Amino acid sequence: MLECNVSRCGVFQRGVWKQLRCDSVMQGENMNDSFETAWEMGWREKIEDRLCDLGFDNVSSFLAAYPSLPMYQVARKLGPHVAAAQLTQLSFRDVKSREEFELAARDLLSRVLRSNLRKGWESGVHSMRMMAGARSEWLSAMEFRTGLQNMRPTALAIWSELESVSPPTGWLPRGSSDDILKQAVTSGAAKSNVNL
Repeated sequence: MLECNVSRCGVFQRGVWKQLRCDSVMQGENMNDSFETAWEMGWREKIEDRLCDLGFDNVSSFLAAYPSLPMYQVARKLGPHVAAAQLTQLSFRDVKSREEFELAARDLLSRVLRSNLRKGWESGVHSMRMMAGARSEWLSAMEFRTGLQNMRPTALAIWSELESVSPPTGWLPRGSSDDILKQAVTSGAAKSNVNL
């Protein structure tokens, strides 16, 4: 049996990146079956039913219970057939106001940063590469996974504001209530004039 030292791996199928646990891939599980099950019709209702079974009213309250976990780890808590992209989409689905948008954006950005910058902001020998990865994941998540229109300018503005705030070396948000995130998201959303 092969050993796998990476914590994440995935597969790109039909234009969608599907994150999988490396141990499931190494054990020979059929990736096509897992992908098809995650994205089959009615996936939103199945996730909402699972949340209800666990005692949560909605995806936002479920995400709030795990504020410092990356999205892919939170998705695993709902079972093997839930993708991180699905939770992202559901967290933005019912956004109706600027305040709700900012909360969902802070939550997502916090998870992206914690997933990519394990040693913290601008920390470690590979910090430039890790920062580029975090920025790239943030932009793609906002543009393609939120289900909202024209999010790229807003995502760019928020990232630019985060850089201009200049978080201290080693900083990582503990969740969506982080003051640095609040400042960057509020200012970036205002500058981009986000319309919901």
